[in-house]
Amino acid sequence: CNTAHSPRIMDVAVAMLHEASPKTRFVHMIDSVVAFIRESLPHARKIGVLSTKGTYATGLYQDALSAAGFVPLFPDEEGRERVQQAISNTAYGIKAQSNPVTPEARAALLAEAEKLVEQGADAVILGCTEIPLALTEPDLRGVPLLDATKVLARALIIFQSIALSFYVSGTAYVCFFAFHCVFPSGRALGGRRRPRVCRPAAGRRFCPAFQRDRF
Repeated sequence: CNTAHSPRIMDVAVAMLHEASPKTRFVHMIDSVVAFIRESLPHARKIGVLSTKGTYATGLYQDALSAAGFVPLFPDEEGRERVQQAISNTAYGIKAQSNPVTPEARAALLAEAEKLVEQGADAVILGCTEIPLALTEPDLRGVPLLDATKVLARALIIFQSIALSFYVSGTAYVCFFAFHCVFPSGRALGGRRRPRVCRPAAGRRFCPAFQRDRF
């Protein structure tokens, strides 16, 4: 859930997670999406976002994209309402009918995505878990449609398969030297770059390679 990453929700949940399991690392969906864009679309500047009104109100994507140097684009107020209705309307919304998605829901989401492309979006984030059920195409007029949930799933798979965990003084450290292989840049795709284990400097949670290559 994108909206659940709001600090008012997520900070409490992560604090509880770390209290129960201090060595467990949480992979953040919004951060993963921004990192994916920076790696796979290095020339992108304007990023469109389709989301619920709740996600928009939290400022999650506005803050994360702006901090990374992107210009976030959203539908106008009426457009955000159309997106919300396409998701949650009890008669035709995706939550009410998802297999198949109704023509009304798809048409509304497609129209708002088209508007973002017309505004110059270099990519459009599908920032709600329901939206990719309606917009299944990989791109719109050559502009990538990014499924935030799929990006997160890929990051978790790579984390599991490549990250090497080890312990220093009883604390878990993780080497993410090859973490960027999650992104289809071609530079390290296919496992050509071998992960390495390196001892972090005192007080550093992640290894220097991770600090350098992460974003």
